[in-house]
Amino acid sequence: MNTTLKLTAVVAAVAALGTTAMAAPNAVGKWKGKIQFTLPKLPPNLTPQQRQMIDQQLAQVRKMTLNLNLQQGGKYSMLVTGGPAGMKNNTDTGTWSQSGNTVTIKSAKKSQNPQANKPQNLTLAANGRTMTLIMPPGMGMNGKVTFTR
Repeated sequence: MNTTLKLTAVVAAVAALGTTAMAAPNAVGKWKGKIQFTLPKLPPNLTPQQRQMIDQQLAQVRKMTLNLNLQQGGKYSMLVTGGPAGMKNNTDTGTWSQSGNTVTIKSAKKSQNPQANKPQNLTLAANGRTMTLIMPPGMGMNGKVTFTR
């Protein structure tokens, strides 16, 4: 009887550890995001100057950094820096929530682009070190933002 009780306790402890190990990591904290994207094929009739200008703008977009702060209590703030020439640093605030490995952010800003007004879902890696946002259709480019701690 004593052996059965001990075995039951061990099984319960292992089950509890397994459940804890499988729980999604907490997304609260500061994250640094980089944009990766692909563009549709450019028209063949662009001049060399137009292609150069596009390449320069794209290089600047790739240098952008998205500083995301997910705060306790469900609020977030984001500062976007390093954009193309003439683009000011951009700030955003709103709310966020987490369900498993999905982190959802909803901006408090209203945009003329209806897609930008929808909540955005990020996938939190099992190790809690990265989050990925797949850019939704209608945002101007295909790609993703990868956030790291």
